[in-house]
Amino acid sequence: MASVEEQRKVARECKVKPKADGDLWYAVSLKWWRELDLFLTGTTSSPPGPISNHILRTFPEDARYLAPMMMENIDYCAIHSEGWEQFVKWYGVEGPTISMPVIKTMYTLELEKNPLKLEIFIKLSPDHSNNIKK
Repeated sequence: MASVEEQRKVARECKVKPKADGDLWYAVSLKWWRELDLFLTGTTSSPPGPISNHILRTFPEDARYLAPMMMENIDYCAIHSEGWEQFVKWYGVEGPTISMPVIKTMYTLELEKNPLKLEIFIKLSPDHSNNIKK
């Protein structure tokens, strides 16, 4: 495992790195991040356990997406993929990995936190024949 000083440097840099179109950022539970911060500042001598993001999602089938009501800097913090990879290497991860690509909007670069999900249902006629013409 890296020294505390090296971990401090990674923690600092992975939150302030400028966003670039196509980059990946990751959501980290603010609870876990605070435990990391307490360790890195010497407030506690116990390092945090594995990264756990269970509280950030709502349904197991959508484990890779944030729950709709989650708010950045209240429920989670966003870190650049380089930092994510280091913390996973040092501490491991239990629970979902929630990645957020950087997307270009009309005026800015933003994290795509909850991509739109489109479901299409086809209603069959009562006799179950499919009347869709090609």
